Amino acid sequence: MKKILLALALIGFNAQAEDVYVFPGYDDVGNEMPKKEIIYTLYTSRPCPLPIANQKNLKLADIYNLQRPSKGCWGIALEPTKSQVVVIGEYGSIASDLNLTNFARAKINGSGAYIIQGPAMSPEQYRANVKRYQDSLR
Repeated sequence: MKKILLALALIGFNAQAEDVYVFPGYDDVGNEMPKKEIIYTLYTSRPCPLPIANQKNLKLADIYNLQRPSKGCWGIALEPTKSQVVVIGEYGSIASDLNLTNFARAKINGSGAYIIQGPAMSPEQYRANVKRYQDSLR
């Protein structure tokens, strides 16, 4: 009986879609993004697995520069638009020239497909962040 409950729990966990950001962005909302085109997958809810400073404030990233992804961590940079992203690779490489306006928001379904939901950050969200920052200076 315990094995059956465990199996059902695992099936239920895998059936849930997971939210991610993928780079490069992809405009084909509702369709699957080809995995071979993905350079970065930024997980929105998985914690950073690397032993680095401020690990608790970072999330898991997959970096596709080899046949299999390497693990990394990502976080939002400390700048007013909240669009700048920093990705740290498992060997300490840093990519700091990434912007959420260039990422797509996707869901990974139970079969592992990346289904595009829209932009990770819309131009409207970006402008609202800029306005909020400008208003805070007044």
